[in-house]
Amino acid sequence: MSRHVSRLSSQNLESRTSPGISKHLRHFGNDCALRHVGVAVLFESERDVDIGYRRIADHVASTAACVGETSIGSFSAHTGGAPQKAVQAATIFPAMSLAIRLLGTSASRPTVERNVASLAIHREGETLMFDCGEGTQRQMMRWGVSFALEDIFFTHMHTDHLLGVIGLMRTMALQGRTERLRLWGPRGATRVLKRAEGLGFERTTFPVEAAELEAGQHVARTGYAIKAFAVDHGGAPSLGYALVEEDRKGRFNPDLAREIGIPEGPLWGQIHRGKAVTLDDGRVIEPSVLVGPQRPGRTVVVTGDTRPCAATIEASRGADLLIHESTFGDEEAERAVETGHSTAREAAQVAREAGVRRLVLTHFSARYSRDAGALEREARSVFSETLIGRDGTEIEVPFRDATG
Repeated sequence: MSRHVSRLSSQNLESRTSPGISKHLRHFGNDCALRHVGVAVLFESERDVDIGYRRIADHVASTAACVGETSIGSFSAHTGGAPQKAVQAATIFPAMSLAIRLLGTSASRPTVERNVASLAIHREGETLMFDCGEGTQRQMMRWGVSFALEDIFFTHMHTDHLLGVIGLMRTMALQGRTERLRLWGPRGATRVLKRAEGLGFERTTFPVEAAELEAGQHVARTGYAIKAFAVDHGGAPSLGYALVEEDRKGRFNPDLAREIGIPEGPLWGQIHRGKAVTLDDGRVIEPSVLVGPQRPGRTVVVTGDTRPCAATIEASRGADLLIHESTFGDEEAERAVETGHSTAREAAQVAREAGVRRLVLTHFSARYSRDAGALEREARSVFSETLIGRDGTEIEVPFRDATG
């Protein structure tokens, strides 16, 4: 099968999503980009995004009953640039994409170069947000993150991690949103978030649900879960989160299937789903003949603000990506202890001990806003696979066996 499942013209895509999508996919101004579902297309409104997700997903499902994952690259990070002025056609890639967009990488206050804390995780057309500092919605517009998200996870209730949700909810209401928004946080979060919802005189047009999580609890979703774990931020109720995917089906062997006379089509899908099939000649083919062992899913860990701690190491064991705060450098190690933060070197030590594949540093003190090179050097002296996060940085997370 081609590595591209399907290629749709903009007109065809319009008919599959909503009438609001421009036939010519207009210049990206205030439009919103739907990305990381494997779809490169621009939408005119958030409603289009929401409708488009569902209908494009239906198209993918009907187009390819059995799609193998394609390598996204061993590990890549892209800093955002000027948006494309036009898209000639939309391309639907194989499913199972997973990417992180850093929306704010500054600690405590915004700087010229960096906004305060927030990031979005895109997984198979779904967007999850972690923290929502002041100005996050502008960052979302700038970097093409959908406003159609349904879940925001707060690591703790300090204002530099939550103030942006007030304006974000107001904008969602102005856009006529009706779908619920779920807000998650540690102990005490419900009271704060309900006050944020009611701030001002406008009424939301959609239900807002706030819930508190304890360390060890998880939020189950189709194919993955968000698992909360305790972190150490100077006594403030705080959580880190791990996105943990379920194991995947083993690889299907199409060459062997043809060799033993199984026609390409629905029978392949049945076998891949673990069902034995009976051929016209009476032979019964068990799934184990054509399907390999289960393969691990991916794990992405977000710490929020924290000292290096055993719970983070345990939650990050073997993770594909660890996003760890690194507020200070070595010269401010004492201050890091005093304020409940980590140095870049300490974050790298956590990554090394946990055996993660990659480490992304974020949440930098303003003194490192323009040049975090010293932090990068300190971290890489301990853990070489370290990346300094910048606003707009995109990190794609492939399957470990993507090139196998």
